[in-house]
Amino acid sequence: MDQKVLVLNGDYTAITLCSVQKAFVLLFLDKAEMV
Repeated sequence: MDQKVLVLNGDYTAITLCSVQKAFVLLFLDKAEMV
């Protein structure tokens, strides 16, 4: 999986891109939510 995920802030403004693996970790740690 070499895909990227768009990271948004609380206002839904694009911040950066991160890896799918990092996105899953953030979801698992309740540091992010899927929209």
